[in-house]
This record gives sequence, structure tokens and C-alpha cells, in this order.
Amino acid sequence: MLLVCLFDVPGAELVAFTARARTAVSLLAQQPGCRAVCAGPAVDEPSTWVLTARFDSVPAYRRSLSPFAVREHVAPLLAQCRGGVPTTFELLLDGVDGAVVESVSLHGTDSGPRPWAADPPSDDR
Repeated sequence: MLLVCLFDVPGAELVAFTARARTAVSLLAQQPGCRAVCAGPAVDEPSTWVLTARFDSVPAYRRSLSPFAVREHVAPLLAQCRGGVPTTFELLLDGVDGAVVESVSLHGTDSGPRPWAADPPSDDR
């Protein structure tokens, strides 16, 4: 599971935001099931920051938000990310050791054809 949060950080808030992001990265990285977490500004627009975190599963992500320190420091930061866009994604295609590994969707097999699949279902009847 992938968490992607975008933040608008005015120059006057950069030092404070960076400190809060550092704390969030540290706390999330300590949680079981968190594979990686990072944060930083956009190359072309330094007032736009991203925080990404990769988790083993949705339950691992949800559990990572449970400790008090995370609720105290990370949750308020995440609440300030840009609204109106999804922030959590399932990872179906993953590049590992030079190959593509495909995972089963959390939405199950009844969710219809997957247009991204290498071999779409045949329409021959």
C-alpha cells in the first residue's frame, strides 16, 4: 500500500514544516509493516512537498497510525495535505530485481477486467 500526500508549504513555514515532516518520517519508519517513508520538495516548485510511505498492507498502514506519538505528530500533519485527491493506493505492478511483479487487487477478482494486465481476457466465445 502506498500513501502519497502533497503539501503546500509557504516559505515562511518551511523551517517548521521541515521539522514536522522529519518527525513524521521518523515515527512512521519505526512502525512495523512500514517498508519506506520519505518526504521532500518538488524540484520545479519548492513550495510543494510530498510525503510518501509504503506499507506491507492496508492493515499495516492502519496499525501504524495507532501509537500515541503518531496520532500526536503525524496525524495532524497528514490532515494538512492537499484535499480533494486520493492519498492511499494499492500497488498492483511493482518492479523488483528487473522484473515486474503483479499483485492481486484488494478489490477482488469480481471488479471486472484489469486493463493494465499483460494478457487481457479473451472475448472469444
